Amino acid sequence: MKRKLLIILFVAAAGVAVIAFPMGLDKAQSYAASLFVIATILWMTEAIPLYITSLLVLFLEAILLAPAMKETNPKFKYEIFMHPFFSSVISLFLGGLLLAKAGAKYKIDDYLAKSVVRFSGPRPRNILLGMMITTGFISMWMSNTAATAMMLIITMSIVSDLKESGYEKAFFLGIPFAANLGGMGTPVGTPPNAIALSAMQAFLKTPITFLDWMLASVPIVLILIMVLWIILNKMYKEPDIKIVLKQKSRMDFTPKTITVMVVFFLTVILWLTEELHHIPSGITALIPAIIYLGSGILDREDFQSIAWDVLFLVGGGASLAIAIADTGLAQKILGGIPWDQFSFAIIIIIFIIAGAFFTTFMSNTASANIILPLVFSVVGIHYVPVAVATALAISASMSLPVSTPPNALAYSSGKIQLKDMVTAGFIITVASVILIFFSAYLVWPNLIGAFSR
Repeated sequence: MKRKLLIILFVAAAGVAVIAFPMGLDKAQSYAASLFVIATILWMTEAIPLYITSLLVLFLEAILLAPAMKETNPKFKYEIFMHPFFSSVISLFLGGLLLAKAGAKYKIDDYLAKSVVRFSGPRPRNILLGMMITTGFISMWMSNTAATAMMLIITMSIVSDLKESGYEKAFFLGIPFAANLGGMGTPVGTPPNAIALSAMQAFLKTPITFLDWMLASVPIVLILIMVLWIILNKMYKEPDIKIVLKQKSRMDFTPKTITVMVVFFLTVILWLTEELHHIPSGITALIPAIIYLGSGILDREDFQSIAWDVLFLVGGGASLAIAIADTGLAQKILGGIPWDQFSFAIIIIIFIIAGAFFTTFMSNTASANIILPLVFSVVGIHYVPVAVATALAISASMSLPVSTPPNALAYSSGKIQLKDMVTAGFIITVASVILIFFSAYLVWPNLIGAFSR
């Protein structure tokens, strides 16, 4: 409590100091800079919940920044800062959360996971690969934290014979890391993806489609999961034993279960074919909300229990990005950097390394809120590949327990030591950064039309 109070006092002092000593900024820019400093420190330290910081940002924008901007633009309205809190990206993410909630409630994800483990055969290394691929796939559609928690429970029941050999560590590293990587695969997989889409929507007005994102990210996810599997098998020797899953995988195909699966596949298909039917992905995301909640498949308690804090967090980051851009603060901050002297490759490297570095020590969502808005302040670059690459690099950084919730869950199991996570996490992070760079620089602009703008 004392530490939190000291941080809050420091944040308040820092915010006032930026306004008192604006260093060449006009009134609106100094207020925006103060907000940026306050939000950055609070998001980094988590002195208060991350989503509360988002609400604080909105509050300060309305009472401080909006009046300052109105002095130079009498038609300016504070509502512009509220729009990101229920934009089409938030609607998209909400739909993803409801799909995940229904899948978990009717144990479809558990059935899929156990079926894949049983299909993998008795060899530990094959089961590990099957569980990693399954975890990655599930994490594309539901919270990677929830996917990790579920898969770790299954892992506990099958690795008891692996403790002596040390190979159980491969499972307790492979599961959370695969969840981190899997979240990169779709726009609804993890908050940094939604933050990147929100930023594109705010600054470009032409965010990429669901399919565009998957075309760029899924190959990277698959390659990195295979690389991770090879790394773990190099680090830990597979014992010469066979594993048999004792608990059977079964699912009751009731009308509700069938409806859940039909709606899931319908929603995903519509997301992937947006360019054919022209229904925005954010509107398609309302289908599971209407059917699941309207039919009673999900009830009010289910609706209340989804991750609303994540939605507010994404909205707060996008709202702050608008403040930074519309006041001209971003251009002021980055204007002194000779971006025109940097090649496109160097710019990509700068942002993806910054994303990976920050996420090593703080939550990936906080990192995305801080870094991604700055991407759109660099004049004369292809914003889409840089923004997507940065978001993926943020999700791919996983060297410490604090880097991502799946890492924290695995570390809290007591089955791995910090050095295990640091070693494997650092290697896969470096591999991720290299692969993301080459994809963003060489592959995406040539193979995916939306990435050339």
